[in-house]
Amino acid sequence: QDMYFCVYHQLLTTSAHTAVLLLVFSLKDSAAAQLRQCQFWLSFLQARIPATEPLGPNGVSGNMPHVILVATHADSTHTPRDHTGQYVSEQARSMCASLAEHYHATFHIHPTPVVLDTHQANSPGVKLLKSIVQNVRTAMIQRMPQMTGFCEAVRSWLPSLRKSAQSFPVVSWDGFVDAVRAQVNPLADQKHFSELLTQLQHMGEVIYLKSAEGCLHPDLLVLSPQWLCGPVLGQLLSIDFVAHARITGCYTVEDFQAAFPQTDALGLLRVLETMQLCIECEVDGDLEYEFPCYNLVEALEGLWEENDPRYRGAVYGGVRLHSPQGTVHLLHSVFPRIQIQLRRTVISYRDSDSDLYQWFHGSKLCSGLIESLVTLESSSHTQHSEWIEIKVRGPPTTGPVCFFFIEEILDVIDQVLVEMCPGLSVEKHVLSALDLRNHCGASYCFPPDQLMLALLSEERLNSRLYNPLAECYETLAELITFNSNEVREMLLAADQLSVKCLSTVCRQQLCALLDPPEPLGKDWCLLAVQLALQDKIAAIEASENSPTATLLDIYQGSIGLLIQKLGELGREDARDVLLRSAPLYRINFDLMQTQETPSDSSQNLSR
Repeated sequence: QDMYFCVYHQLLTTSAHTAVLLLVFSLKDSAAAQLRQCQFWLSFLQARIPATEPLGPNGVSGNMPHVILVATHADSTHTPRDHTGQYVSEQARSMCASLAEHYHATFHIHPTPVVLDTHQANSPGVKLLKSIVQNVRTAMIQRMPQMTGFCEAVRSWLPSLRKSAQSFPVVSWDGFVDAVRAQVNPLADQKHFSELLTQLQHMGEVIYLKSAEGCLHPDLLVLSPQWLCGPVLGQLLSIDFVAHARITGCYTVEDFQAAFPQTDALGLLRVLETMQLCIECEVDGDLEYEFPCYNLVEALEGLWEENDPRYRGAVYGGVRLHSPQGTVHLLHSVFPRIQIQLRRTVISYRDSDSDLYQWFHGSKLCSGLIESLVTLESSSHTQHSEWIEIKVRGPPTTGPVCFFFIEEILDVIDQVLVEMCPGLSVEKHVLSALDLRNHCGASYCFPPDQLMLALLSEERLNSRLYNPLAECYETLAELITFNSNEVREMLLAADQLSVKCLSTVCRQQLCALLDPPEPLGKDWCLLAVQLALQDKIAAIEASENSPTATLLDIYQGSIGLLIQKLGELGREDARDVLLRSAPLYRINFDLMQTQETPSDSSQNLSR
């Protein structure tokens, strides 16, 4: 049930290293289907778990959950047993080893898959699973700090607080702090509460919900995770509820109260708004709550008319945001959250010239005569199965405004991706401005590596890129800057950007490639020589962290020069990571005197 995908990130955050994940698959499926399912779930979970610095050897993150593969239906697939009566699947064991190698930097995958018959509660397979979980738990506890006396006291007091809030087990964080000081320890300070919250969440006692920027509601503390994940989210995102939900996705408080008669509807809506499943907005003068995840409205005709007289000779531009090649269904659950963030952005404008219309997998955002379409697209005929597409247009003289408008939209999307998918590498492809202007049925899309190489060439923004669909050339300036000289002067290209601009996800990929010894010696050590940092090699080798990450911390040069040196080294694999994942440009805010858009080229896109 993919409706639940939109809340996974709430539970898998910076404390993923304290989690044990069971990845269940059926032996009744073909070997290929089993592999696809396991790869999907590991890629999905990887996207939602932020890699934490410092990175260990080979890019290993310090925020790694434990994963146990569980194969079911052993009884109905004639799976053999060993001498202890335990089911043994060589195919499952081989797949487990392959996945452990591929995801070594993100997950501790247990080397032994558990193969069992789920009909037998006391079977050897179930006993093995319990034993593995217990061993992992014991190892975790040994590495974690001891529970503080303050935490023990609060944990003993929590049942009385839950009893007083039985019908609605949610309190504001500030209210919780005040109650603890009044009932448990009046001398507790912010440091104590920060440590307390970490320990309570690790034990599964509470869920902390941080309020979104711009939201008027306080941070919340859910006292019963079972209540939130069961009766609330379990019902709200169930197939039955979604099937009978309003097609517009909009509810008044009264409508919502009818759906949840046993709960304070306004309080529950505030919880859901804090989780960013909905947003409060005004519709025709009435206060309503918009749930984009329920929105099944079809797009209206004429949203992007070619013959609109306001856009004769207009400037056009657009981008596509792709998840990594070979991954599927990773952006689908992100899009409703993007629609919430777009709504919040429009509300923050507080002007009558801005408008937002939203439908199933699409939004149209307008500010005056500047129009944009933001849509979730998919195809089974391309390397990428799905992508988010952003198109912007405006009258002939509005090139700079269009540029900053699309940058602001990218900034909105980036904010959502950082919160929901901090471990996802997103590539930014650029749509043909010519094809958009001609309203072609299919617009050509320039890949990020081609754009980066063009920008780093001598011609820079004047570089000409060939569009095979239109059989002509377009300049990089036309594709990126809406052909605006004003925008040109504000951009800092990749060869002017420090390697400090690289995201942790990008650094992790480089570490995985350059840390291991290479047969011809073309690893991090020779790269250090190429970068004239040979005097730092001994210090780098003495570090317990990733040598590549340590090298990048020391290196003071630009992304462009690093790309060049990797090419000279013959490490096309690492060079390709930068060409596709490093930021293409940044905006020099010191040169911005008249523009007000707070964008910085969506710092985590093409991460």
